[in-house]
Amino acid sequence: MTLQHLDDQIEAIRAEAGKQRNAYNDHRRFLQESPNLTPAGVEAELVPLEKSFRENMQALMAQETDLVAGAVRDLERRVYGTAGTSPDAVITFRDAQERAARLDTIEEARDAMSRAIRSKDTGLGQAILGRALEQGWRSVIDAYTQDNPQIAEAINDLATLTRFQRDDTQRLRASMIYL
Repeated sequence: MTLQHLDDQIEAIRAEAGKQRNAYNDHRRFLQESPNLTPAGVEAELVPLEKSFRENMQALMAQETDLVAGAVRDLERRVYGTAGTSPDAVITFRDAQERAARLDTIEEARDAMSRAIRSKDTGLGQAILGRALEQGWRSVIDAYTQDNPQIAEAINDLATLTRFQRDDTQRLRASMIYL
């Protein structure tokens, strides 16, 4: 899945939310302006309408969240592969993850990535890449990408989606669309 395709799907979900919001507002206005309903009658009609609208918005927001999470999972599989099933592979994977998690600065990560690339330690390189994606350490991501050009697009897409998921402005924007 390309990011453009994902973006198109998100925009379609958000457009649907806009349509539902407009329909809700129109129906609400119609009820409030209806000469045939008392204030109690209007309220009785609005309660289930509002409940249904909130449920629909929550479902659309969940659909967007699931779509992005699924794209991240797919990209992670393309970038990282699997840890393996042998005891040695699992231990090596865990060790690399622990070592990468201890990297606190971009300088430490750059040095560790350079060593992993020089020694062709794929597992450690992938673990450091994961840490770099979490922290937004672009130069570390670029170092890995240069050594692995065959998956550069997937890595860059994963970096973009990781930033998107963590961006407070994007989360606020989505919340405003669906609330």
